[in-house]
Amino acid sequence: MKHSKIESLFNAERKSSQEIFAVLHKEKWTYGDLLGKIDRINGHVDSIGLEVGDRVLISTENDYSKMLLFLFSLRKGIVPILLHPDVNVARAKKILEETTPAMVMLDEALFDKWSIGCCFIKHSISVKKESVQQKGKLLKKLLKKDPIKQENLDTSRIHFDDIIDGTRQSSNYPSEIKGDDIAYILYTSGTTANPKGVIITHKNLFTHLETMSRIYQLQQSSRIMNVLSLEHADGMIMGPLLALFSSSTLIRPLKFEIGSIPHVLSAMYKYRVSHFIAVPAMLSLIDRFSDDAYDDSFENEEFKMIISVSSHIEEKLWTDFTSRFGVRIVNVYGLTETVGGSFFCGPDDASYKLGTIGKPIDTIAKIVDEDFRELGPNQEGELVMKGDHISPGYFKNKEATKEVFREDWLLTGDLAVQDEDGFYRITGRKKNLVIAGGFNIHPEEVNEVIVSHEGILDSCCVGIPDSVFGDKLVAAVVSTDSSIDKFTLSKFCKDHLEPYKVPSAFYFFNELPKGISGKHNLPKLKELIVQSSLPESHENQLENRIVNVASEAFNITPDKITLNSNSQNLEGWDSLAHLDFITRLEKEFNKSFNTAEIITMNSIRRVVSILTEHEP
Repeated sequence: MKHSKIESLFNAERKSSQEIFAVLHKEKWTYGDLLGKIDRINGHVDSIGLEVGDRVLISTENDYSKMLLFLFSLRKGIVPILLHPDVNVARAKKILEETTPAMVMLDEALFDKWSIGCCFIKHSISVKKESVQQKGKLLKKLLKKDPIKQENLDTSRIHFDDIIDGTRQSSNYPSEIKGDDIAYILYTSGTTANPKGVIITHKNLFTHLETMSRIYQLQQSSRIMNVLSLEHADGMIMGPLLALFSSSTLIRPLKFEIGSIPHVLSAMYKYRVSHFIAVPAMLSLIDRFSDDAYDDSFENEEFKMIISVSSHIEEKLWTDFTSRFGVRIVNVYGLTETVGGSFFCGPDDASYKLGTIGKPIDTIAKIVDEDFRELGPNQEGELVMKGDHISPGYFKNKEATKEVFREDWLLTGDLAVQDEDGFYRITGRKKNLVIAGGFNIHPEEVNEVIVSHEGILDSCCVGIPDSVFGDKLVAAVVSTDSSIDKFTLSKFCKDHLEPYKVPSAFYFFNELPKGISGKHNLPKLKELIVQSSLPESHENQLENRIVNVASEAFNITPDKITLNSNSQNLEGWDSLAHLDFITRLEKEFNKSFNTAEIITMNSIRRVVSILTEHEP
């Protein structure tokens, strides 16, 4: 693949065009703005001598900076590595040591938090934090923790704004980038000791961009709304990069939260959105917490489809959402290793069957047994596939590559069946993977953290089905210290893991069930968890019952919760935990709250008031 393939993203016609590339939270970028900013980054990079194949690690809360440096890196032939700022220090250290980036771009706080004596990092860019209003409460609290002392990090640091606002520009880009050259590396969830960096080549990337652009019927007038995290392929690749590839416009005006749902739906009309990319958890929240007045949100002339990505969408949600809003959901199945997708259920009738992942497009797939023999229709086995868009393996990790790839076939770890009409349906997981709210969580990583606590003898994390999040991660533990409780372990996990990886519940046992091989017996363990009784609630007073529910939702001892506790002063009360709190309250009191009530239930006192109003 010659450089013209890359250069087609950044051609001169677009550079002089005033057409809108992106509508963001604070500003709009034309294609001219975008390419001008990229040339300024290039001016800085030329001055420090980075070359094709050099790696740059990007970790910032600032979506603008993240987006610009990622797109620039593709054009320059530099390899971007996206890492979420919430990643724990041990994991960040391992990834930095493995990838040895020539340059890093980090939020200012991370230079101290992740300081690990990386003498190989010669150049760095600092990024200021976004405004407080844009940060999740849990992240703000994490950033307030005492930083780790810096260990003589040898870098020449410059602020990103100084690069973008400067006058130095360069249009000096490589004359050729090969198809086998690495386009980017994305690290999947895994154990801290053995993180897996998925390699995506330029051939992989452009092959699949062409597929997605065709399948989604994208054109210059298309407006793609994607507010997913840019650290994930579904956010970055199916957001700014797909918009750039198809010469269309990216709509990314806000962050998705329960309180922003009315604004999300209003944005469909306001920005004349044609494609809305979402994870099933978002669709579930929209269906659950939007008023009837928004039922026509997708009825504008330009709107074409909702694209559901990242995780399994339950058939009931699929049916209910489609019926209510009168819009087809295109269900996409793919992995980080496949750039974005591989199977598409829709948008045309020939590939649409409710409850399935559709059919493989530009992908060869089959169902195999344990001996890798292909199975016939309606026989369950592991789904494997191959194609030009599929990763060649994991960065500097031959063992993981050998485990997941067999010749040219990618072993997905998902169990599936194929019916007589060629439609595929996912029936389960061969791997112990938990997908909670669209985030992939490897329980082994969480187990690794929990058993590092000196008072824990054994731990096993599993996923429990949840109607909103898809799965919820819970932990079964054996403790040698009777003083250790769920609150102790929750805080310990919060100190060592990203927030979405902290188990939603902890169950204590004298021993965990195991098979003959000594491995945990997951089906038996799940049975024990389901059978385990929840902590008893105080039934006498309304306030006590609410406090106990809040204690469960936020993993905080009841004595720390008062009438004056609220989302600003109570640790753990972030947007996801708020949803869990509401769900538990509805079950506890057998009530259903409306959207206005849910949004205003931001204090224990307010919850008491609303439940009092509900009483006959």
